[in-house]
Amino acid sequence: MKNIKTFCLLILLLFNGLNIVFAQITQPTPYQKKQLELSKKWFQILTGYEMSMSDEVFYEQLTAGKEANDFVLGLAILNYAMYNSKSQCEKTFTKMNNEFKQAEKLKNATDFRLEKEAKARKEQAEKERKLRAEQEAYAKTDIGSIQKNIKSEFEKWNPKGEFEKEIDYTERLKNQSRTAFDSICLEKIKTKINGLNSYYWTKELSTYNSEKEFFPVLFKTNGVEWQSKINIPISQAENFKNNWSNLKMKIDDYDWCFVENSLCPTLIVLENKSENSIYKFPLNLQNQSEILYYFNDLEIDNFYLKDYIFKFSNAKIIAEQIEKEKQRKDSLELVTLNQQLNLIFNDYNNQLLQNPYNVSKKVISDFKQIDFNLEKGYYDKSISETRQKKFNEYKSEIERKFTNLNNNFERELKSSNPEEYCKIYFTLNPDKMKEADKMYLECRCNYPKREDFDLKFIAGNLYNCNCRENEYRKNGKLFESKNEFDSFYDKGDDIYFAEYEKRTVLNYLNINNQYLESMDFQKEKKESAGSIIGRGLLEIATNSNISAKDYTTENEIRKNILSIITNCQNKIYYNQVIDIVIETNKKLNKEWGKNGQNFENKAEFYNAYLSEDYKKILKEKKK
Repeated sequence: MKNIKTFCLLILLLFNGLNIVFAQITQPTPYQKKQLELSKKWFQILTGYEMSMSDEVFYEQLTAGKEANDFVLGLAILNYAMYNSKSQCEKTFTKMNNEFKQAEKLKNATDFRLEKEAKARKEQAEKERKLRAEQEAYAKTDIGSIQKNIKSEFEKWNPKGEFEKEIDYTERLKNQSRTAFDSICLEKIKTKINGLNSYYWTKELSTYNSEKEFFPVLFKTNGVEWQSKINIPISQAENFKNNWSNLKMKIDDYDWCFVENSLCPTLIVLENKSENSIYKFPLNLQNQSEILYYFNDLEIDNFYLKDYIFKFSNAKIIAEQIEKEKQRKDSLELVTLNQQLNLIFNDYNNQLLQNPYNVSKKVISDFKQIDFNLEKGYYDKSISETRQKKFNEYKSEIERKFTNLNNNFERELKSSNPEEYCKIYFTLNPDKMKEADKMYLECRCNYPKREDFDLKFIAGNLYNCNCRENEYRKNGKLFESKNEFDSFYDKGDDIYFAEYEKRTVLNYLNINNQYLESMDFQKEKKESAGSIIGRGLLEIATNSNISAKDYTTENEIRKNILSIITNCQNKIYYNQVIDIVIETNKKLNKEWGKNGQNFENKAEFYNAYLSEDYKKILKEKKK
């Protein structure tokens, strides 16, 4: 038994541990002290548990406050009653009550005030509990749940957006608050109506009143019962009753009201399509009320909706206005989206035209636009979401066409006109042009066309080149040093090969300097008449065959020298060649010294001297 009592005490202590915040921190009154004394005394009597000093201190802390003290003693009483007889309990409890009543004589003004405050707190708590219960019950009704949903949705629309400027926010509240509130009210009411379970809605036909020729009708809809009647001539009454089950209930979206916080149709239409018959039953109840929602009841701050009332009786007009506004916005949205597509289309075409490799000025020919009659997408996609999806599709298609064209320009030009491609590339990359020019000096012997080298250079497919070294090994002897050779080689093909050609010509003349000195520029060498006679006499005298002297080699050299000089006529070093020839050849030098003053320059003299009419030309010049 002692273990049970100990366990009971632990439960009491644990419970009061959760309510330790109620412990009083003010000085207790004599009445409160007496109450605590009696509480400890009777707890020990009723539980048979003798407290230690530490138990008493802990007990005092945990039972501070009337509610905690009453609860502890209540459990102790319950424990005592379980193990004692009825007569013993009555005796013990009577004695305990008398002692507690006797203690009430110690109450003073503080005790009465505390009791009054405790009573007020209890009444306020009860009032709040009832209010919460009423609010919870109201929220579960049709009228309450709709209001809750309206409040929740409008609280999302009403605040300033994170990325919304203050001026835009103010303008939105001013111009759109009523439309937004009406739309939300209308949507939430329709959603609630559409969500009603009409499976258990019934229509019952009562006994026909043959004297007044009408049927009483009982409707049960959404938990609301109401009666009506329908006038049917007695001649049609039996047939009407037999076909009653074929009549289908039909309720318009806007024919609704509230009956004791529940949605109820204001008009029920019964229809038999096969017989093309329609019967209307209007609701006529004293407790029916219009569907109204007062914005002030939502406790949301919006100056432009203060004292505004949404009336479902105006729902059709509101819906038409909302639909017109929606169509206007839809049209504006459609135009805006297509304008954005057009801007994207034009922007990409401008980029294509600015591509330097687009020499033929190709552009995207056209693009798809969003159709006004576009149907909304599957599932919960709105027409706006479907349009946005189409916008993204058409935008991606424009981007794809742009990417394909833009990426192909360079490749196509490289294939069709490599020279133009290289020219554009190096115009865009002048540093690369300098690098290519420098590298070409080393590689030019491997590429018959500069564009072939440039294409390889741009592609990064060049291999090691040794053209400079090969050329030096071949023609370096024409230059005084490697540095002199490099100085001309680095100036490019035109300058280098012009220098090479000049030095080759001068070198040839230098090698054949001895022949050039005695060479007859006016005629070839051949055996003279005297020489032939002399050779004949010599053959007779010696009785031998003496061959004629062969001038073939000398005439071949003469021919080469004349050809070289002739080929130099259009070269910048031509005058230098003529100077060397005249200075070296004895006959030319002598003639120049004698008659050179009659010519403007050595080149004119040289050409006249070689002509068959030299004497005639000279005579003319001397005049």
